[in-house]
Amino acid sequence: MKVKSVSLGEIATVVAGQSPPGSTYNETGLGMPFFQGKADFGDIHPIARKWCTSPKRIAEEGDILISIRAPVGPTNIALEQCCIGRGLAIIRPNEAIALRSFGHWSVVHRRAELITKGRGSTFAAIGKNDLKSLKILLPSLDEQRRIAGILDRAARIERLRAQAADRLHAFAPALFVKMFGDPAGNPMGWKVARIGDVCTVIGGGTPRRGNEAYFGGPILWATPTDVTALTDLFIARTKESITEMGLRESSARLIPAGAVLLTSRATIGYTAIAARPMATNQGFANLICGDRLTPEYLACWLRARRDLLERMAGGTTFKEISKLTLKGIEIPLPPLVIQGKHARILEILRGISTCATVASENASLLTDSLMDRLLREGKRKETVLAAQRKRGITCSP
Repeated sequence: MKVKSVSLGEIATVVAGQSPPGSTYNETGLGMPFFQGKADFGDIHPIARKWCTSPKRIAEEGDILISIRAPVGPTNIALEQCCIGRGLAIIRPNEAIALRSFGHWSVVHRRAELITKGRGSTFAAIGKNDLKSLKILLPSLDEQRRIAGILDRAARIERLRAQAADRLHAFAPALFVKMFGDPAGNPMGWKVARIGDVCTVIGGGTPRRGNEAYFGGPILWATPTDVTALTDLFIARTKESITEMGLRESSARLIPAGAVLLTSRATIGYTAIAARPMATNQGFANLICGDRLTPEYLACWLRARRDLLERMAGGTTFKEISKLTLKGIEIPLPPLVIQGKHARILEILRGISTCATVASENASLLTDSLMDRLLREGKRKETVLAAQRKRGITCSP
């Protein structure tokens, strides 16, 4: 397999986008689909949210669209003729020498290099010449077709796994309603109790930032951003950690595994269950369940009642729900056997979701490395065939 190193400009037309006048945009479907940047991209094809009646720069069906500013590098493929703004560029391979699907994967493969070319003080951006000078490896058309087909299948598997993971996350709230009824009421007629009567509520704290001896130790230390970024119900890692001294000489307290972390200041109502012992900053109310509640039930109920928590929060500079207010909130108490069944189902779902996430990440890594591997494989095959031809051995393809 002969593989040439060529610049993208040698095998493709590269055109920078140009935004039409704002007065020509509309959201009613009048005119041509208009795409401005990465925010308009879907899994494969861009998603039309605006249309334009006076397009300045037109992409054709099948053209590769690439984001060239904030962020640099994401790609999509035009599903139909469309108008593109200055946040995008068009890459249109000459299909006599380079298939569009292979060109798309070649650009994806070189995204890290494109990012390093980004310039700008407000946001990173690249120009048309940066794209045209991008070096890619170009095998024969048959080999391009084979490689692109394999990469397309790998990406399709990754998308399906990601969709399955999303459905699993959406299933948890539906499961709660199925087992316990509408969390805004008590349709099953369970007994109720104040949170303060069935939980111990503990606050958090922050060691003095000026003392380096307080940070970087073995104790996990959660801030609200650690919880708001979670897709899992459990938290096992935190961005920061503190030392024993930092814990001892601050108002932070070590909470046990199984405690429910509830964001209670500014960003209110996000929950997670501590998978390991940890501390938190003062942006949390941490709840340790007594013998009448499971952490899973409590965390899911609090998530479902986020609107109530926000309404009950006070404060002028930023909203905060006090520990006293939180303790007074009434919560239905289903039988522990039902709560336990709910927890076991969530654990099964969590295991499936973890497997799906790992598989999706592995598929993504595979897609990133597969181009190199396939090109090397093709070179080895060509070397073997060349040696056989030299010895007078003929083989069917």
